Amino acid sequence: MKQADLPLPLPQNFQLDLDIKGSHLFIKASCSPKSKPFHLELDSDSIAQITNSLFTDVQSMAQGLKDALNNSYPGLKLSFDNNGKLTYSASFSAGALQKEFSFSLDLIEEASEGSTASLEKKVEELNHEVEELKIQNEKMKLEYDEKITKMEQIISQLEEKIEEIQKASLPLYGKAATPGEVFFNSDSKMASNFKLTDTNKTIQCIKSFSFNYCLECLPKIPLTGKSCYSLKVHKVKGWIHFGITREAISDNWGKNGGWYYYTIKIGTLRADNSEFSANTRAPTGDDNSLIQMIVDMDAGVIVFYVDGYQAQSCQIKKNCNYNVFVSLGSMEDLATLL
Repeated sequence: MKQADLPLPLPQNFQLDLDIKGSHLFIKASCSPKSKPFHLELDSDSIAQITNSLFTDVQSMAQGLKDALNNSYPGLKLSFDNNGKLTYSASFSAGALQKEFSFSLDLIEEASEGSTASLEKKVEELNHEVEELKIQNEKMKLEYDEKITKMEQIISQLEEKIEEIQKASLPLYGKAATPGEVFFNSDSKMASNFKLTDTNKTIQCIKSFSFNYCLECLPKIPLTGKSCYSLKVHKVKGWIHFGITREAISDNWGKNGGWYYYTIKIGTLRADNSEFSANTRAPTGDDNSLIQMIVDMDAGVIVFYVDGYQAQSCQIKKNCNYNVFVSLGSMEDLATLL
C-alpha cells in the first residue's frame, strides 16, 4: 500500500454504533455527534464476500470492528472519512514476512430532514406500520369472530334452557274434545259492525275504528266437559283475538275481567287481568292459519293450538257461563268458525 493510499486516522470524536438484529448487522457512523451520519446494513453473505471470508457472520464482523476501534490487538486499525468510507486494516508479521489485509465499507449518508430521501424513508416506515396494523387488525378480527361465535353458542344454549323451562311450565293437553258447534250472534249490539256470511260462520269488519270490535258466539259453552272450537284465519292484517268471555260484550269490552283470549299473529295470551308473552316454540298464527281452542270446564283450563302446535294455556274460573268470541283489528281481517 502506497503512502498516499493509507487511510486517514479516525476523527477525534468519531461515533460508531453497531446493532445486531437477527442475521443483520446495522452500522451507523459519523465523524462527530454533530456531523452528518452514515449507515449500512449487512447480512452474513455480504459480510463474507466483502471481507473475503475474514468474517463470515454478523457477530464476528461486529466484534472485529469493535476490536479495531478499541485497538484491542497490535496491527488493527479503523479509519473513516467525510464521505462515509469505513476502512478496516490488519497487519501482522510472520518471521521476516509482513502480511497486510484491509477492506472498506461505503456507508450511505442518511437523508437530511425534509429531503426527498427522508420523506421516502418516512413513507416506507409508515407503510410498514400500516402493514403491521393490518396484521394486528386481522388477528383482532379473528379473536372477535371467535368471541362472537362463543357468545352465539351461549345464547343458543340459554334459549334452549328457556324453552325447556317454558315446556316444563306449560302443561300439555290432548286434543280429544267435543267439537263445539257455534255461530256468531247476529242479534248482538256489536253485530252491526260486521259482515256475517256462511250462516253467521264467517266474519269481516265493515267499519274503520280506532280500537278493535268483538262479537260473541252462540250457544254458550257447556258448564261441564271439554269442548273444542276452531277458527280458520283467512286474512289477518294486524291481529285477531280468539277466546272466551263471561262479561257482556259492549263498546267497553274487556274492562271488567273474565276474558281469556289468544292474540293471533302476536302470540300473547290474555288471562283475566294478566297477560303472557308469546311462546317461541310455536307459531303465532298468520294468513290461512288454523286456531283451535279447547275449553275444559271440569279442569278449569283453556288451551290454544296454532296450526297443530300447542301455543298457550292457562287456568280459568269454573262454574261460569262463557261465550266464545272473536275480535277483529282491521277491516281487512277475515275469519271463519269451523
